[in-house]
Amino acid sequence: MVQVGANDHTIHYGNLDPGPYCVKHGWRALLIEPVPTLFANLYNQYKAHAEQHDRTRLLNAAVCGRSCVAENRTFWSVDTSNATGNWGSNRSDARCAKAAGAGWVSEIASLNQWHLFAMARNLQYSQSKCDKCGRRLGKPMPPDCLSRVIPDNMVTHSVMCTCLDAELRDEKSVTLLMIDTEGYGEHRRTRNRT
Repeated sequence: MVQVGANDHTIHYGNLDPGPYCVKHGWRALLIEPVPTLFANLYNQYKAHAEQHDRTRLLNAAVCGRSCVAENRTFWSVDTSNATGNWGSNRSDARCAKAAGAGWVSEIASLNQWHLFAMARNLQYSQSKCDKCGRRLGKPMPPDCLSRVIPDNMVTHSVMCTCLDAELRDEKSVTLLMIDTEGYGEHRRTRNRT
């Protein structure tokens, strides 16, 4: 099994990701995750029990194309840990996303910054959601409390690029290939149409 964009292999938002089940049942697995915090969680989950997961290879990288040139690229993600210093703000406090049922913003990441801006349009907010956040934070929140969560909490990382051809050179076959490369697929489709 190969999973590009493996996240941290915990269950999120009812997502029935088959990756963790395959690893649990002994499949040989290559798990690729570029976001440092997600990769750290993935690493701690599997390498802490290396003897149980000796058939699992983890790679902190992004699949960047066909060139197979080892290079570092800028990678964008949304930080919800207050690294940006926005906790306590009225429109950028990332804790409001989780309180409003939009914890998925912590998983948005791409080689394309504009993909994150586009995802901000999907973040629905209302007075009731902001009131819920306000109760959690112990202060009143405006009805647009989520309006700046994604753009104001974007961070960049330098990520190593790899290509699947190089990573799978010694493999005889791949039974299951899962790809979650937000924004990159859309960019390629648009470019191919012109």
